[in-house]
Amino acid sequence: MVDRAHQRKLIRQAVVSVLKSGVPAVSNRVFPQRKIPLEESKLPAILVYTTSENVEKLDNINYKRTLKLSIEIINDGDDEITVAESLDDLAQSVELTVLDNEFFNDTIHMSILTSSEEAFEDQGKNIVGAVRLQYDLIYYTESVADEGGNALESMAGNIAGYESENQFPQ
Repeated sequence: MVDRAHQRKLIRQAVVSVLKSGVPAVSNRVFPQRKIPLEESKLPAILVYTTSENVEKLDNINYKRTLKLSIEIINDGDDEITVAESLDDLAQSVELTVLDNEFFNDTIHMSILTSSEEAFEDQGKNIVGAVRLQYDLIYYTESVADEGGNALESMAGNIAGYESENQFPQ
């Protein structure tokens, strides 16, 4: 079996790479995870993570996958208006970067912005805010990418009465 990274991992790595190069205001503060302790000196920052994936079997070998990707932008400031405006500017930069790189280095077939959420929290002397951009990323895989083995054996294994040792000598 070939040892290779799952496509989800490759997609997350590509998204982080694209955002690091495409959003200069946060280039060294784009992280491929949901939770990370962020100090004021590390803001603004972007967190990139996946939340779920729907899988549709197209035939005996191929899957259509829809991966839910979150790009969370975090910043702080003296008041909510300042924080909201900076988050809007960063969100616009992220959205334009994604539009310019919608296939994320050819790791996906299509990206669709599906929602945006905002949240603010008073942390004493500062207001911390976040904008979460949710994307559906569509890509395709073969079943062997998940199960390993030979594609013909995988397909033939779905045929009633098939026995691999009789059909495909090792």
